[in-house]
Amino acid sequence: MLRRTNFWPLVILFLVSCNAVLAKPFIITDLNKPIVINQNHATFTVQLAANPSTGFNWFLQAGYPIELIQPIHHAYKSPTQKLNGASGVEEWTFKVSDLALKVPTQIHIKFNYQRQWEKQAGKILILDFITSTD
Repeated sequence: MLRRTNFWPLVILFLVSCNAVLAKPFIITDLNKPIVINQNHATFTVQLAANPSTGFNWFLQAGYPIELIQPIHHAYKSPTQKLNGASGVEEWTFKVSDLALKVPTQIHIKFNYQRQWEKQAGKILILDFITSTD
């Protein structure tokens, strides 16, 4: 005998998950400007120039406030030009928590661009984000 289950909660959970994945995050490409995050852009993507063919990759360093910000996706995008040695971009997508958006907050994230087999630290990049309640 077949057992009847209530599948609607699963369907709703699936649709909500799809919406979270399909929603386009705010993309940050100019790292020289102040980065302000608000409720309209609580999910955002940082694009970092990268060339993994040289062995170098960006690594997110520990020490960021996990209660305020969470990495949710990481991917490498190949260059659009078909040139040998051309660099692409690594995309890092983060979600800022509701707690970080309740009051103006400053968040620091540190990346290290290095070869994973080398012990010496490579290029260090520190991004400063400010959350806005507006």
